[in-house]
Amino acid sequence: MRGRAAEAIAAIAEELGARATGDAALASFSDLLSQGTGARNAPLPEAPPDHPARAHLRPAFAALSGPAPRLIAAIEAIAGDLRWRQVFDGTGAPPTVAEGMLAAQIAGPVGLIGANGDGCAGLFLIAPGVHYPFHTHEATEIYYCVHGRLLLQYGTQSKPMELTPGLYGHTPSNRVHSLTTEAEPVLLIYAWTGPLDRPNWIWDTDGQGGWTRANWSRRDDGSWVKQAEEPVTAALLAEAEGN
Repeated sequence: MRGRAAEAIAAIAEELGARATGDAALASFSDLLSQGTGARNAPLPEAPPDHPARAHLRPAFAALSGPAPRLIAAIEAIAGDLRWRQVFDGTGAPPTVAEGMLAAQIAGPVGLIGANGDGCAGLFLIAPGVHYPFHTHEATEIYYCVHGRLLLQYGTQSKPMELTPGLYGHTPSNRVHSLTTEAEPVLLIYAWTGPLDRPNWIWDTDGQGGWTRANWSRRDDGSWVKQAEEPVTAALLAEAEGN
């Protein structure tokens, strides 16, 4: 298992490293993932066997595609080792989000292997017809598509970009973004660098043309719980929009 996990991370690092010649933002991800392995914590609880999103795992893995054969082969090889967890499991999460998303960490604090530095990487499954609403987090993020079609929107007023196999999106720290799937599931490779223990802020309209944001924090058992809610100030909005 560790050997397959290490090969998957090496393949991800190789692919991001090759892309980094044209996109300097990828260099930190490639460097982090190629450093080796570090300490691990106890794994988080797995999603129950009857979790609705599990029905989409087999079809997604059966149709992996993209321009990096080593990467696809490594992801296929590790499929049976992955521990899928429910991304949002707590009070107040929209049912489509709680039931429509699963994640499996390959390298990181709760991964199959550790990752040196402040980061992690793994796989993220989103079921059909899911809208993960606008949100922000302090860590910087990469999504690399290996199955399906994802609409990834940066900023509250911009047009969504389309991710299909072999394409990626780079989310800077605290940039507001949303994810939407259509008729088929989406399988992504994700990588985070930066603080992993900071809250995830979910945004919502306030009914008066503005925004509020709610602090979601992970408990020790892996569930996410909605904490304090606050208005999004003009300064926060400008930062989140990348202005």
